[in-house]
Amino acid sequence: MMFFCKLRITIVGIAMFFASVGSTLAADVGTDIGNMAPDVEFFDAEGNAQHLSDFKNKWVFLDIWSSNCPPCLDEIPSIQEAYEKHKNDKFEVVGVNIDPSKTQWQGTVKRFGTTYKQFYSPGTFASPIARAFEVRAIPSTWMIDPAGRIVCKGVRGQAVEAALKLMASDDYSKIDGFVAENRVWNNVTELYMTGGGQEAIVGALAAYMTDYPEGMYSEMARGTLISMGYDETGAKLTRAEIGKPAPEISVIDKEGKKHSLKEFRGKWVLLKPWASWCPLCLQAIPAINELDKKYSEHGAMVLGVNMDEEKDVWLASLKKHKSTYTETWLADSLSRDKLTIQYGFNMLPITFLIDPDGKLVARELKEEDLDTALKTVTQGTDQEREEFFAAVVAPAEQKELYNKVVQAFGQMQTNEEAKAEFVRLAKEFIQKYPDSDEALILQDVLPREDNNEEK
Repeated sequence: MMFFCKLRITIVGIAMFFASVGSTLAADVGTDIGNMAPDVEFFDAEGNAQHLSDFKNKWVFLDIWSSNCPPCLDEIPSIQEAYEKHKNDKFEVVGVNIDPSKTQWQGTVKRFGTTYKQFYSPGTFASPIARAFEVRAIPSTWMIDPAGRIVCKGVRGQAVEAALKLMASDDYSKIDGFVAENRVWNNVTELYMTGGGQEAIVGALAAYMTDYPEGMYSEMARGTLISMGYDETGAKLTRAEIGKPAPEISVIDKEGKKHSLKEFRGKWVLLKPWASWCPLCLQAIPAINELDKKYSEHGAMVLGVNMDEEKDVWLASLKKHKSTYTETWLADSLSRDKLTIQYGFNMLPITFLIDPDGKLVARELKEEDLDTALKTVTQGTDQEREEFFAAVVAPAEQKELYNKVVQAFGQMQTNEEAKAEFVRLAKEFIQKYPDSDEALILQDVLPREDNNEEK
């Protein structure tokens, strides 16, 4: 039985953002930027009443949250870190909890060890502060200036530190730019929340990246585009397909020099994504060393592409396991995510074969078949190569199409466009491979009206 190491995908995208952290957009209804913030009452741990006006003449970063909200809890460490980094007498971070139980709130605060001010407004969404700020989803965050006016809302993730840094400074000239960028991003997320359609969302994300390539949400925007199958300009990512040019990758070697696939044109390339946390990848290194040595004089090479998050971990693994073939590393999480999406895999180990012209000719070759594969393509007769490709490529093409169907099925519930794409691919698979087990499954899965039409 073959065991695989599950690949840890680190995409941080807008879909994940809202699936896990909820929407702040709906919370903003009725409390506009420029208005005076509601002077609502809340309580400290001893039961003493406090008001937002008690912090007048200071900037306030207001976070309305609950212990029962995982996204709220996810935000607390980053708020705490930013507060400790920038705290001074010019601003306050004010957390107001809306748990139904005071004991629960106090336990959560103790667990996280927050040092910024924490208060309590019981009643969940019926609490005084939730009603005053018309909160419908949490966490709900607000920037309030020293005069008590709402300057910005819906500040999340990386933008929290930027907000606190601005409030702690003596130079407020960048406030307008911060607010403008946050407003653009809120418009992007509103499209997502209101089901604006993939084309509109991609266009809005690409426009944000054009205006703010190094912005507060650029990593999230870039990751979202990649997860949807687009680059940061909004152009569709090239997918790896048998018989077509292999998608380009950008990697670095041990010395930090950048490399790409096109540098290896003219050779057969055995592309090996791997990671130090994958036992089977490590076990294969000695055999891969031998393959690289054996076939290097016949115009073939092994290109290792490491997917560890830390460069030091990769280098330590190379040293320990004595890898001798060409080794490279994907230097950031988005590059790793891009590789997995373009080449269509989420498990390790996996191997791809690229011909001297840069075309992908085989994928998911078994470890025990690599020697035969390299021997055949580098030293075999035309007939032997033809037989090899007939045995390897046809099943790979079937699996490749089925993988596309599965990916489309996973997105089918998002909108009608995604559903139509799933139906199209499923029908194509059934037509090409009618006697396969997968075709029988798809006939049951297809929406009833489409299945009847097919019959």
